[in-house]
Amino acid sequence: MPDPTASHLCPECHTPLPAGRLEGMCPACFFDSAGEGDDLAGLHRGDEIARGGMGIVYEAQQFEPKRIVALKMMRPQWAENEQARERFRREARAMASLEHPAILPVYDVGESDGLPWFTMKLAAGGSLASRIRGYAGRWKQTADLMARIARALSFAHERGVLHRDVKPGNILFDADDHCHLADFGLAKHLVIEPEDFSLTLGAEVLGTPHYLAPELASGESRTATTASDIYSLGAVLYELLSGVPPYQGTSLPALLRRVADEKPRPLSEFQPPRDLRAICEKAMSREPEQRYATAREMADDLERFLRGQSVQACQPGWIESAWRWCRRHPAVAALLVVVFALLATLAIGSSLAVVHISKASREAMAARDKAETSARRSTLSSAEGLRRARQPRFRVHALDRVIAAASPDESPEMRVDRRAEAIASLAFPYLHEHDMPQHEPGWSLASVSSGQEFHAWRGKEGWRVTSGRDGRIISHSPQLSQPLCLSRNGQWLAAQAPEGKSWQLWDLSKPEARLEATLPGVPQDLSDDGGLIAFYHQGEKTGHIIAEVRETAGGKPRFHLDFPQVSLKMRFNAEASLCAIAPSSYLNDSDFPYSVRLHRCTDGSVAREMTAGMANCIWSLAWSRDGSLLAAGERGGRAVIWSTKTGQAHHLLRGTGSDMWLMAFSEDGRHLATVSDDRLMSVFDVVSGLPIGRGYEWIPHGVPQMSWSASQPDVFGPISADAKNMYVRVGDCAFDTFSAHDSNGRALGIAVSPGGRWLAVGDSRHARLWDLHQRNSHSIFAAGLWNDFTFSPDGRWLYGAGEHGVVRWEMNNEGVITSTIHELLPPGRHNSLSLDPTGQVLAAETANTGQVSVFQSPSTEAVKRDIPRAKNGAWLSLTTKSGLVAAASRSGVEVWHAETGRLVHQQKKPALWATFSPDDQWLVLGRERYEIWRTSDWQHVDTLDMRTIDPDQAHFTFSADGKWLATGHPFGKISLWSVPQWKRFAILESPNSQPVGRFVFTPDASKIYIASTSGVVEAWDLRLLDEELKKLKLEW
Repeated sequence: MPDPTASHLCPECHTPLPAGRLEGMCPACFFDSAGEGDDLAGLHRGDEIARGGMGIVYEAQQFEPKRIVALKMMRPQWAENEQARERFRREARAMASLEHPAILPVYDVGESDGLPWFTMKLAAGGSLASRIRGYAGRWKQTADLMARIARALSFAHERGVLHRDVKPGNILFDADDHCHLADFGLAKHLVIEPEDFSLTLGAEVLGTPHYLAPELASGESRTATTASDIYSLGAVLYELLSGVPPYQGTSLPALLRRVADEKPRPLSEFQPPRDLRAICEKAMSREPEQRYATAREMADDLERFLRGQSVQACQPGWIESAWRWCRRHPAVAALLVVVFALLATLAIGSSLAVVHISKASREAMAARDKAETSARRSTLSSAEGLRRARQPRFRVHALDRVIAAASPDESPEMRVDRRAEAIASLAFPYLHEHDMPQHEPGWSLASVSSGQEFHAWRGKEGWRVTSGRDGRIISHSPQLSQPLCLSRNGQWLAAQAPEGKSWQLWDLSKPEARLEATLPGVPQDLSDDGGLIAFYHQGEKTGHIIAEVRETAGGKPRFHLDFPQVSLKMRFNAEASLCAIAPSSYLNDSDFPYSVRLHRCTDGSVAREMTAGMANCIWSLAWSRDGSLLAAGERGGRAVIWSTKTGQAHHLLRGTGSDMWLMAFSEDGRHLATVSDDRLMSVFDVVSGLPIGRGYEWIPHGVPQMSWSASQPDVFGPISADAKNMYVRVGDCAFDTFSAHDSNGRALGIAVSPGGRWLAVGDSRHARLWDLHQRNSHSIFAAGLWNDFTFSPDGRWLYGAGEHGVVRWEMNNEGVITSTIHELLPPGRHNSLSLDPTGQVLAAETANTGQVSVFQSPSTEAVKRDIPRAKNGAWLSLTTKSGLVAAASRSGVEVWHAETGRLVHQQKKPALWATFSPDDQWLVLGRERYEIWRTSDWQHVDTLDMRTIDPDQAHFTFSADGKWLATGHPFGKISLWSVPQWKRFAILESPNSQPVGRFVFTPDASKIYIASTSGVVEAWDLRLLDEELKKLKLEW
């Protein structure tokens, strides 16, 4: 027999293989033997693109979906260095957690023969390092590029991720010349990765020396901060403005000394615009506290430069401010010159004393007004800080600050800003106390059943079980046992025996409880129907634990499992078909993994094992009522939510303390309530995984269960408030989210039915119909990619455009869609369609041919007319009104008569979106900014004071009555504008910061639904929002 202790060698180089490897090559030989064209986990690897200290990047062909990607693999010499491997994985985690238009997206992560890898979008346009000279003297292009990268860096910082290596080589461009922040190899997550593994990996972990912050170069600080990232961003801007890096040296020590001790050459020598120079100098201040407080502030300053406004880094004098204002408003400035000239003539005869007194008075009033305005702005900024930190009672505290920032003479801009911050806070629910039935003095609450229908109490006279609704006694016993868990139906109770070494099972079917069994170990859970009990106890063998599930009536065992010497957590799903089991103490057995196993209650066999995202043993477990989700709270403070069907980890959550003791899903599965070891409760939105409320203390001395009410689904607890046991009610809020667990990626087409009940949403794999009254996924009615939908005015027909053609479906009032599909255009690249308000004209496009087709009577025997267009393959956005069809593309804008095909209006300037107002008076175009055109004479009348999300992604829509226009812009925000004043009166900021996709008003404009780029559907209740704003005296 072979010797099991013998070394196993690589057949190529005869190097001993790593422990646990019995055959195959070592990582280095495996890597060297892998040539171009090798397949790897669904990839066909191509040529090498780049090589760094730890990784190599290849071009690769992904098989499904079919696309060209960039494949980054760890270099083999680092394969056995666990800290280096963790750094490589951390780069993938950091990039994958940041979904932003200017951050390079990660597609997949894996490991092959010991070498970790991940795939990401291929940046075919190269890096900024190779384009520095191309930006010489192009100040606006430079500012626009840096504003986009600053926004991306701010997005990462707000999610607790530091980049730590911002430089031109890590700013990449795709084939469309869109910039992306990349290479998070040195990234550090401030929330979930407190240990700095990089400290042992060598000097390269400091970042690239030319762009390193002085406090890091000098060694005064070994901890990177957001301020050091902002310095590096300023150093990149310095190189764009000057053409050279801020520091150069002949050796690394010499270069680091220069960075630490010297200032770079003054930018004034290179003569860039003064404001850009000031922005750069502020970002590169040698003292961290003198830099921009956030990357967002730096982006704001860069965008002020682009708009010709004064930047915060360089406040101009009054003459320069006036000159800039005059350049922006020449007509008004000319009028003011005339007025001031007249006033000067009239003032000649006034005495000098009056002039001096008046001037002093004005200056004093102006100084006072400026100070008061600054104070109110500071108060409003503190409200935003409280909201973003999401500490206990943050909603109440933030709204208090919004109210405190008010003034009797506030400007319209300040009022809009206060309203926007109030709306952002009102997107979170209000948590407040809710009474629960109390018991006689001398009795303490010991346990609460799932659904809160029953309470168990302990006192000097024994224990009692009472009704959770009216407090009447259901059953009791004089024994001094400690109730631990109640079945949901109130028929069974598990309690610790008085001597503390065993536990008791009690039958509560009679007023005088009956002891059914006394068993060793620790009871864990009772099934909802009370038919099964889960517990564990010491095995006969030393160092072994036995987990058991048995029937409560009669005690018949269902299964028992042998575990190492650990404590366990065991929880049944609602149907008692599965029991989740996980270790709840540290393991001494290295062969036993950190995982949660789902065991069938019939025989104990494993139905599924959850490992994704787990790194520790478990404090708490919770099932959703429908059994589709399982949540586990780890030691260390993190929690994971899995899909029980796939085992995929949906979210990683973080509570207020270091451990999550308890957790429970709401009855509808929308919320997850948790208790941490600091005794504070948190409520998470299950769709987004983000906290929506925090505060309130768990009751003193603890209760081993927390539960949501079955009869009042927005109530959970118990808590301690005012020396009483209470529940918490999650109040209504103006914002909501919902998502199907099988949704796939970015939501594309979206439409709401005329009655406001049905919402059609398409993504890259299927089309789904949501029942908005029931708030659930009603049906999947089509497969494939669907880019656009619209309902007929009577709600009978639903039209769709996508890869399977332009089609119509028939549906009834119950949302039943017939299986018969009426094809209007054959399969192809169909991106958009539009139906006129009468339902008699439908326009649709075919992107690969550039053809626009107009259908008369599309719901019956459609008559098609084709309008020829140049074949350009661009996206066409179509609207119809009063017999007109408008299309926008990279070739420009064209408007035709639908019936005759006659060209009515044409513009050569590209625009990727267009829509008519419901009254046909206005045409809105999506370009760099949103433009308003009057249709009576085709004159440009206004430009909205905001940038679009992206020229390729700009979206906007009118309410059905034409009084409001909604426009999208970055980071989950939608602006509402009054028509025809074109004044912004509200900003809707999503708590989840999901990039905005398409959105649509309900027919009565009471709600707006947003299809985000992550596949989550978000909803704003505008009526409820207006009611809450009226209470704050901020109604629109």
